[in-house]
Amino acid sequence: RASPHAVILLASPIPYCRFRDDHSIHLLRRRKAEAELARKLRNIASRGIAACATNHLVYVNMSAAVQCNGLVADGVHPGPTAALQMATQWHTALLPFLGDFANASRWSEAERRGWSPAG
Repeated sequence: RASPHAVILLASPIPYCRFRDDHSIHLLRRRKAEAELARKLRNIASRGIAACATNHLVYVNMSAAVQCNGLVADGVHPGPTAALQMATQWHTALLPFLGDFANASRWSEAERRGWSPAG
């Protein structure tokens, strides 16, 4: 069944930074593959879905939000600062679709968290 209000976010991969210095050829291949995947995702999002009157596919550039220096020691997962940068990217991408929910000051903390008031 169709969901005309659904929004699909397509994110580029964050960089994989688990390479040793002596594996630079592997790093170059990886960066090329990451860039190609990001390009394909961007193209998919820009085309949209033919059956939808409005485009609900959004490309989110996570490669721009997170660099290797923002990852934890494993070279794969984001550290606290990078996680905040990623959250900011997601939030920015979702804002156009949030309507009244985008203005958080209109909602109490309980409503923002999805709690219902005790009655």
